[in-house]
Amino acid sequence: MLQLSDTLENGFIGLIISLVGTYFIAIWKGADGLDAAHHAESANLRQQITQLTPAKRTPSQEHAHDKAEAALDMVGPDAITVLRHLNDHGTLTFMAVPGSGMPVAQSQTPEGMDSNATYMSLEKCAFKSLVSSNRRTVYLSPNHINPVIYIDYRIAKGMKEALVELLYPPTVQQP
Repeated sequence: MLQLSDTLENGFIGLIISLVGTYFIAIWKGADGLDAAHHAESANLRQQITQLTPAKRTPSQEHAHDKAEAALDMVGPDAITVLRHLNDHGTLTFMAVPGSGMPVAQSQTPEGMDSNATYMSLEKCAFKSLVSSNRRTVYLSPNHINPVIYIDYRIAKGMKEALVELLYPPTVQQP
């Protein structure tokens, strides 16, 4: 009789240990399964968001932005003022007579800047390909020996969008 009760007791304890062990293994495997499913679903959602979200810039725009950003660091604050003015007005025109010194602005210059400072800033920007210049030679009369040279400055093709983004960064409003 003693052996039967020991056998039943050992069997019952084994059954309990087996059930508890199976329960913990099932919980562990279930958690692993849920975790793997969660990671797969998250990866799928991230991929969908990436596909639905347009890129901030095209490679061409990114190149122009990087080039403009590097150039703005080199041309200085006066050039930034001139570029903002040029963006607002579209074209700045200067007139030069050979042998007479610096060209003179025929357009309104930025507030607080004279013709020489504006011209020098535009030349720096032209050297860095931020603006383009178009030079026109005009003879005032057929017998006129010295021509007049007009220089028109505009923001360079492909740089407008990058410059607008860099020259007018978004402002953060304080609460």
